[in-house]
Order: sequence, then structure tokens, then C-alpha cells
Amino acid sequence: MADNNMKVQVDNPLNRPMHNGNGQLITGVLPAPNALPYQVLYSGYEQSQIYNGMVRDLYQHQKSASPKKKGMPTIIKIILGVLGAMALYAVVKPSAVKLFNKIFHRG
Repeated sequence: MADNNMKVQVDNPLNRPMHNGNGQLITGVLPAPNALPYQVLYSGYEQSQIYNGMVRDLYQHQKSASPKKKGMPTIIKIILGVLGAMALYAVVKPSAVKLFNKIFHRG
């Protein structure tokens, strides 16, 4: 199965340079590095200054960031709306019935 997959990848025109090269063979000798890699060492004082600077920047950023404002959850808004409508209906219904009877009273 791996051979079939390889054949499909090689047949893809976009993958041909990767498998066959770009038409030019690169020949030559790679030069050896002229120096070994080195590590930068810091003194305790320099390290302390760098660390304190990073901490100061972090806290300054946190101070300037505005806190997220959390509103009331939607379910609470719905429940309060339904309760408010029920209370309004309970208050308005008797007076609405009286007004209706006054307007459309027979007699």
C-alpha cells in the first residue's frame, strides 16, 4: 500500500520537484563551519533586570487591559420578562375588564 501511495505522490505535478529535483543537480562540497555555536551567558544581575523588566511589562499590560463585563445570563432575562408580563397582566386585567364594561355596557 505504501508503494501505491508513493506512486500517487510522485505523479502529482506539484510534488515532482521534491522527488526528482528541479532539473539541476547540485554538486559541490559543503563548507565546514568556521566557528562553534556559542551560548550567551548572563550574570545574575543582568538576568534579574531582564526578568523584572518582563514582569513589569506583563503587569502594566494587565493593568491597561479592561476587564470583561459580564451581563445578566439570557435565561434570567427570559424568566424576569415572563414574571413581569404575568405581574402586569394581573394588575391590568381587572381595570381593563372594568373599562371594557363601561365602554360596551348595554342598558
